[in-house]
Amino acid sequence: MLTYLPQITKPKKDLPLEAAAEIGIEIVGPTQRLRGLARRLFGIRLYANAFYLWANSAIISASGLIFWIVVARLYDAEDVGLAAAAVSALMLLGVVSNLGLGLGLIRFLPEADDGAVPLLNGSFTLGALAATATATAFLVGLPLWSPSLAFLREQPLQFALYALFAIFVTVWSIQMQAFVALRRAEFVLLASTAGSVLKLGLPLALAAFLAPFTIVGAWASAAVLGVAVSSFWLLRHAHAAYRPAINLKRWPALNMLSYSFGNHISMLLLSAPDFVLPLIVVSRLGGEKGAYFYVAWAVSMVIVTVPVSLSLSLFSEGSHYRQRLHGDLWRALGPALVVSVLAAGVLFFAADKLLLPFGGDYIREGRDVLRLLALAALPACVTSVYVGVERVRKAVRRLILISLLIAGITLGGGYALLPSMGVKGVAIAWLAAQCMAAAIATGQYFFERSRLTRTRSPGGRRGPGCTASPALTPAEPASRQG
Repeated sequence: MLTYLPQITKPKKDLPLEAAAEIGIEIVGPTQRLRGLARRLFGIRLYANAFYLWANSAIISASGLIFWIVVARLYDAEDVGLAAAAVSALMLLGVVSNLGLGLGLIRFLPEADDGAVPLLNGSFTLGALAATATATAFLVGLPLWSPSLAFLREQPLQFALYALFAIFVTVWSIQMQAFVALRRAEFVLLASTAGSVLKLGLPLALAAFLAPFTIVGAWASAAVLGVAVSSFWLLRHAHAAYRPAINLKRWPALNMLSYSFGNHISMLLLSAPDFVLPLIVVSRLGGEKGAYFYVAWAVSMVIVTVPVSLSLSLFSEGSHYRQRLHGDLWRALGPALVVSVLAAGVLFFAADKLLLPFGGDYIREGRDVLRLLALAALPACVTSVYVGVERVRKAVRRLILISLLIAGITLGGGYALLPSMGVKGVAIAWLAAQCMAAAIATGQYFFERSRLTRTRSPGGRRGPGCTASPALTPAEPASRQG
């Protein structure tokens, strides 16, 4: 005899849970439904990896905001502005020095097999060497491109420590993407959390020492701890055979460099506004205005973490399952837009309250900037997902062109508008750049889908996995499924 056990989502008022269980009725409440939804979402690799990457970015952003709140309370605005510019330069050095090796690992590490460990150590070693060279060149040439940061080279110890910080920032950025390539993005979250806790305590401990260099050292401590924890613990859990070593001899990744370099150029251009804009503001308007702009910029960048995380996860998944790229594109874009709309609304209407912890001067100077940057987060979603798709397709030329457009409009427009509009001019330039890039990405997508529809033979049918336009069709078949 078959027994029917009904499933209801809301029990009747006169039916206690114990009684429902006795007669075989399963009560599914809101908590159970949420747990089921969470399990289904985490069962989709695109969302699981994106969540860990987003949580990592959220922790870094939140700890960064708290860090600058503490610093703003402990130090003068002039010192905060100079330290913010030095931190931006340090981040820029990390981006320049990683040579795109992290993105190359996402593409090539799944195919490395027995060569995975030399590939990892070779990438870390090459990144460290590049960071040493770029940081030395930056510090030696400070009188030419940023005289206001001369405190970084006043003493040999400060010179050496800043170069060492650049090495750790570079290696940590490559290691984070190595975890994505190994599909263990949760380790990125773990290491970043430990580093963020350390970073928050150091400004208080170092407040009595020389500023603004102590602020830079406190900020860089997170990368130092992240590299140490990852090298000697987490990477060994992600890949059982891994052991840290300096390795360039017979490095099997030379064929990876050509792919990495094109993506590296694109990444440099995309990251340039993040790091160069504070330097431009400090150089043209002084350290105090630089502090006001940097705080508003840091708050607004919290929104960007969602589409950027989904874009990186889309790149990783698309490299393994290219026939699903079209569907994954919409799975990434939809949640990114929803979250960004909600977050942008909060930033736009609560700008005063969000800047309140920094003080009244930061509210007066930064609220309009923050509102403009919040509006730019919406087109930035489209741009981020577009970049992820083009990375899968190895469309390096398109990546460079769209990145050049964003960097050119933002930096050129911001530099031109600073004298007349102040820091608000930089925000307007960023908004214009993101809108232009999103319009081009959207137009290209629909144009290529329309062209595909016109060129199809009459009566032709698409097979499974062939629903994408040429812009979304992989350039070569996936070499490995995972």
